[in-house]
Amino acid sequence: MPPIVRARVIESVAYLLGWERLPVTDGRGWGARIAWVEQTADGAWQVRGGVVPANAVKPVNGEDYAQVPRDPRPSDPTDPRDPKSKRHERDKEFLAELRRAQDPWGLHERRMKKADGPF
Repeated sequence: MPPIVRARVIESVAYLLGWERLPVTDGRGWGARIAWVEQTADGAWQVRGGVVPANAVKPVNGEDYAQVPRDPRPSDPTDPRDPKSKRHERDKEFLAELRRAQDPWGLHERRMKKADGPF
C-alpha cells in the first residue's frame, strides 16, 4: 500500500504513487504522482489522480516514504494511454523541449545559407 500525503489540491489525503521530474515547460522541478478516491453524487466510488508540484503535498506523521519510486526523467505531458507516449518518444519530446528552452530564438533550427558568408 503506498503511503499517504496531505494534498493541497484536494484539501485532503491522497496516496503518493511516486516522484517524477516535471517537463521543461513546467520548470523541471519534482512532481508528486498522487491518487485519491472520491464518491460521486450517485454514490459510486471513483479513483482520480494526477501529478502535482512536490511542494503541493505534505508528509503525514507515521508514514514511511523510503520506498516511494523516483523517476528522474521528465514525464510526457500527453495522456499516458496515447501511443505516442512510449519511452523513446517521451525522451525525444523532452530533448526537443530542452533544446527550445535553451535556444528560444530557434537558432539551432536555422540552416546556413550561402548569403551568410564564411564563418
